[in-house]
This record gives sequence, C-alpha cells and structure tokens, in this order.
Amino acid sequence: MEMESNSLAPRKPVMDRLDSLTDKRIVYIQAPAGYGKTVAASLWLEGQRREKALVTLDPFDDEPSALCRRICMALSQLDPANEAIRRGAEFTADGQCRCAPLILENARADRAGILVIDDFHHLSDPAAHRLMEELYIGLPRAMRWVIISRTAPPPWMAAARERGELGQITAGHLRFDTEEIRSYFARNGVAISTPEAAKLARRTGGWAMGIGAALLTAEDTGREPLLRHLNQYIKTQIWDGLDADTRTFLLHCASQEELTPSLCRAMTGNPHSGELLEELTRDKALAERDAEGTYRLHPLFRDFLLEQLLREGPQEEIRQLTTAGRWHLSRGNYYRAAESFAGCGNRDGVVETFVGIVFHDRNQFDIERLGAVIGSTLDEKLAEANPFLYFMLAWAACVEGRPQDMLRYLDRYYEAWPQINARYPDKARHLSYLSLLDPRIPLRLAAGHVRSLGAEPQVVTGSVTHHLPLFHRSFRDFSELAVGDVETNVRQFTRASLPMLGEETEVYADCLLGGLYYERGELSRALERAQSAVRKAGETFTAGEISTEARFCALMLLAHVYRAMWRFSDAEQVSWRLRALPERDKSGLLAFNVDAWLHRCRIADGDDSAAEQWLARQQASPYELLHLSRAYGLYTTVRAYIALDRVDSAIILLNRICNQAREYSRSLDEIEAYILLADCYGRKGRVYREEAAKNLSRAIALAAPYEYTQIFFLYGALLEPLLHQLSAQPWEKDFPAAFGEKLIRQMESVARHVAPTGKRHRQTVSYTRQQQAVMRLLCEGKSYREIAGSLGIKFSTVRSHIELIYKKLEVANETEAVLKIRELGLLEDVG
Repeated sequence: MEMESNSLAPRKPVMDRLDSLTDKRIVYIQAPAGYGKTVAASLWLEGQRREKALVTLDPFDDEPSALCRRICMALSQLDPANEAIRRGAEFTADGQCRCAPLILENARADRAGILVIDDFHHLSDPAAHRLMEELYIGLPRAMRWVIISRTAPPPWMAAARERGELGQITAGHLRFDTEEIRSYFARNGVAISTPEAAKLARRTGGWAMGIGAALLTAEDTGREPLLRHLNQYIKTQIWDGLDADTRTFLLHCASQEELTPSLCRAMTGNPHSGELLEELTRDKALAERDAEGTYRLHPLFRDFLLEQLLREGPQEEIRQLTTAGRWHLSRGNYYRAAESFAGCGNRDGVVETFVGIVFHDRNQFDIERLGAVIGSTLDEKLAEANPFLYFMLAWAACVEGRPQDMLRYLDRYYEAWPQINARYPDKARHLSYLSLLDPRIPLRLAAGHVRSLGAEPQVVTGSVTHHLPLFHRSFRDFSELAVGDVETNVRQFTRASLPMLGEETEVYADCLLGGLYYERGELSRALERAQSAVRKAGETFTAGEISTEARFCALMLLAHVYRAMWRFSDAEQVSWRLRALPERDKSGLLAFNVDAWLHRCRIADGDDSAAEQWLARQQASPYELLHLSRAYGLYTTVRAYIALDRVDSAIILLNRICNQAREYSRSLDEIEAYILLADCYGRKGRVYREEAAKNLSRAIALAAPYEYTQIFFLYGALLEPLLHQLSAQPWEKDFPAAFGEKLIRQMESVARHVAPTGKRHRQTVSYTRQQQAVMRLLCEGKSYREIAGSLGIKFSTVRSHIELIYKKLEVANETEAVLKIRELGLLEDVG
C-alpha cells in the first residue's frame, strides 16, 4: 500500500478517527468509489509499527479456493518462516477448501500484525463469507483487520459489533473539509482562499475524486475532458453497479435537489421510494438525509444524473418538473413549486403558485429565499398579465436595494388595484402593506391612501420588519414622527395605521416610541418603553401567538438602551436571550443581525480580531449589492474596515449607503453614514480635515429637525475634536447652530455621566508603567496592533492590559475609556 504522500492532504480528522479505533479488532472503512478509502488507510498504516499484509480482491476472488490462496499469501508476509501457511492452499478433488483449517492450525499466536483487505465488496458468495467468518473467529485475537469496502459490513460482523470489536469509518469521515482542501491544493502548488475552498467543499460534497478533478482544472488542464473523465468514473464505478430499478428511480427524480419519499412516489410511481432513498443514504452514501427527513443526492452524482436525463430528451425533464411543481403546490411548498414550474417554462403554474404565496396567510416569509424565487421566476411581462404580481416585484426590489424599481412597481400596483380587487376581493392587506412601505406616503396618511383607492386597511401578514433589529428604522424610517411632539405623533400613527400590523401592534408601538426616544437621547423614557415591549412580547402572547421578529425588535431595543446607559451587564444578559432566538426559530436573517450586533460591540470595545472575523465571515466587499434587509450589518462592516485601517474601503461603502438612504428617505441611515464618513476623513490626516468637518456638518443638519443626539454619542471620543473645530468658526447661514451647540454641550457632559466618582478614582486606583503607556496610546487613537508595535509587546499582552484598564475604569469600550481618562485627569499620569 505504498504511495507518495508528499502531495497528499494530511487528512488529520480521518487520522484522528482511525487512531481512536486502534483497540478495535476490525476497522471497517466503507464509502462509495472515489472517496479516498485506500489513500486514507495507506496514510494511517504508514504510522503503525506493526507488520502489515495487504490483500486486494477482485471479482475472481469471490469463491473459497481463490480467496483462501489470497489470504495464505498475505499471512505468509506476516510470518515468512511459517512454511505450512506459505504452501497452504490444498484442495480435494471435489473442490472442498481445506485452507481455513490449515491456517488455523498453523497460525502462531504471537504474530500480531495487521491484515488489510481492500475491495472487500467483491465478495458476495455466502461460502466466501463463511470462510472469512471462520478465519476471524480462529485467528489470533491480537491480529488486527482493516477492511476497505463500498458496501456495509456483512451480517457475520454483527457479533463483532455487539462485542465492541468493530469500528467504522464512513463516507462522512472521509469527506474533505475546507481546511483539508486548502492544504491539499497547497501541497500540489496551487493556492486557493478559504472561501474558494468552502465553495469547492459544497460543490463536491467533500468527495476526494471530485476534489482531485478540481485540482487538475486549477492546473489548467481542460475542463471538459476532466468532466468527461469524472462522469466516466462515476458510470463505471457507481452507476453500472446499481440495479435497473434503482437506476430508473434515480433518473425519474433527478430534476429535484430535495427529495422525500412521498415526492419520489409521485414522480416515479415506485411504492418503495422510502426504502430506496434510505439505501442510497445508508449503504451507498450517494445521498444525505437531514433532521427534517429530506434527502439530497451527492452534488457530483446528481450532475451525472442530470447529464443522463438530458439524453432522455426534454419531455422527460418537463414531466418531472411539472409533477414536482403540482406536488409542492398541493402541500403549500410554494418556493419549490415556483422553481419547478419556472424550470419547465410553465408560466400558468408560476402564476398559480404566486397566488398561493401572495394570498396565503403566513406568519413569516423566508426573505432571502423568497427574493431569490421572485428573481428567478417573475418578470414584468408576467406581471402585466397578472397585475397582483407587482406586489411581489415591488417587495423584492425594496429589500434588494433597488428603490427606483420599487417605486415603478408600486405605481403599477396602485394603477391596477381596481382590476386586482375585482379578481381577488377582500385582499387589501397587500395594498395596506405597500402603503406603509412607500416612502412617498407620509406614515400618518398610509391608511388614508388605502381608503382613497376604495379599500379598507387590513392586517398585514408576513415579515413586517424585514428582520431588521430596530423597529424605528426597519421597513420604514420613522423619523418623521420625531418632529415635534413625539408622543402625539406616535399615538396618531398607532391609531390610524399601525393596527395594520395586527395583534402585535402594542409591542411595535412601544418599540417605535422607545426607539425614537433612544435616538433623541431620552434614555430613561426609551428604557421604560423597551421594557414594556419586552414584557408585552413575553407575557401578553405565547410563543406561537407573536412573531419572532417582534420579540427580536423588543429585545434588541432594550440591549441598545442598556448599552447607551452603560449598564453593560444588563446588556449582556439581553444579548444571551437574543442569541437563542435565531437558533430556535431557524431564521437566517435574525442570526445575521445578532451576529452583527455582537461583533459591533466587540469592535467598539477595541477588539480588532472581531473586525477580522466579521469581514472573513461575510466576505464583504464595498461594491456588493446593498441588500436592505442586511442594512444593519453594513454599519458593522464599515466599523470593521475602520478598525483595520481600511479607510478607503469604508468611504466607498459609506458613499453608496448615503445614496441609497436618500432614495429610500432613510434619515437615520444617512446621518450615521455621514458621521462615519467624518470619522474616516478625520483619520486620513490634516489634508482631509475640511472634508471630515463637512460630513459632520451634514450629519448635524440632518439630525437637527428630529433632535437626534444619541447617534453622535456612539462615536463621542472620535467626534469631539471635530465638533470643537466646527464651533470655533462661524456657523453657516442655514446651519442649525442651536442644535450644534447643544450637541457640543452634551458631548462634554458625557464624561461626567461615565465617571460619576470623580477624584476618588485617582486616589484609590493605580496603574503600572506599561498600563500608563497603553492608556496614552489608546487616547491617541492607536489600534491594538499599533500599540503592540510601539511598545514592542505582544498583541495578546496589549489586550490583557486593556481589559484590566477597562475593569479599573469601570467602562466597557474604548470610547468610554478615553472619555473617562480625560475627565479624571489621568492624562497627567500617562503623559
């Protein structure tokens, strides 16, 4: 089993698994062709000190006499001096094998090597298996067996399993993970990134044969010849070995990525579909089953099946997709139904499916999946013939960051409303939803707009907030309600339009009012409303009566308020509750936003590793599509860029955010973007100081009508010098000078709120010389890495010092630390 291992991946997870089985008498390695069974066994056996003997079987060994000769030859390698075994295979005239008794009589108990039997699946003769069982029972127990096969262990090994003597390596253990793929490519002189390796792992299912083919492709070998080679391998090594019924079954459901027994019965007419799927999963490792009982074929094997399906002609694929579409539609699996009908060009089926999607009461849409289905199945021509589809097109354009398309589709929906209403009476909730979504319609007039088109406002179903975490800047920016008397404005809106959100109105009303108070810096009032929202979400409704996103908005507001009030232990407790929501309710976007919040907090606390982790996980680019439902995470991306000194990338992204925010009339997004732009230009040095001040002026001018102050305090230590620069020169004619002065006064008072203990702190807390140096550099705006470089110490040492400094100062992040150091006069000590 010798092979050159310098170009092989180290396969550490598989080696660790094999090492854990060294006490087993049989190590059974089972997987389909091309999974690298023999290679993995070879790599592992190289490190085993025992003597080894290899038997590689073929179809001609599937009878006792031939098998016995092969076993004798292998055992003689382990015990060359044993003449009886070396000459061992003797047969009588009637062909009865006497080999087994001879081996058992002459095998020496002290010979404790490893017997390796490859291609064990070639044995099917019951007599051959009886021989193997007899040898297993009779040979010395100190001998270890490594058996490599494409099929499951035979029945005679059940007793060994029960005695704990059998350990298995399956296809799941043999699949390459992302890091193994990167290592394998690197060993062969090809560098690929982690995202590229992860994509390849998904594409190949970790199949060694597929990864090897990808490596050759990366080395500029022709792709088409490789694919032909790969498909030929699958055909000869897998496909040709399947029985006719299984091949027919697979071909007749090849068009579907996800399979269930009932779907397969509908598509193939085979009453044994469940058993076949289980066999493909359990014995052949050609499919996987998830916790919900859905099966998925191996990606490369399914590619092979689709190629075979093409040879059947287009009518077979159309038949399959139509059947699957009908089956999914009958069970309310609208996304899959739409994909199937679109795949076979059945436009009537697509329309019928979207009737179900649009007019079916749903507690929650899968935003990203629905957007993908709309993009792949709907077009304007289909909507012209079926105007109710403009609702879906407008919604998709909104969440995908295409405001001009959104407004065009909204207008077409309004124009076609009489026709839509005539065909689908009493379905005005979609008109109600679009009226709330339309940034051109004042919030307090949304219900009136519905009535102006001859309909009565109805309760909106589906995702209300697009899973954005703060309700007051979710599907709409509610800043217009912050102008003047906030309580009165919100009360009027709640009475007129908010009931369209259904039974959760009271929760969202508290989230809305609390969010606006939070932005205005009225934190006590914000806390009262946030606590009320959380209480109502938890007490008024049971888990099944209120959407996860309503709970999410209430908890996220509470976390933000606690953090703004420097109640960090309370904020952390709420964060733990937030972490549990996406996992329990399987919501990807909630998980994304929780992750964004947690990374944002860590970045604010000066943890550069959080910035690196965030960007690596999101694979972020300043040029990517600005998906509105991920808007909250965009600011985490910007902060990550800034933390890692990628200021130009942050500026590019922020300018795009500003443009989009203006088109959507999202004032808070625009204000925050300008604040961050001011910070970015401030970091670029004196040459850009004027540009920094200009962007800060824009932010202040936008915030003034709403009296938003809290958003400036998030960046207090960074903005304070710029604010003083602005106040030192005459305010421009149209600039809200009074609000600017108010901001400066409040910024100066922040330190007093952070450090209420005053001089007592200086008298009772001391700092080491190195902690003083770290504080000085921290106040200069240096990052962890820059501090480590300046002081000649490790990054981890800097982190430890800063954690102790935060603890002594009783603060939780860099901004608060800098403010408190200045307020307490500690700069004298660290100068």
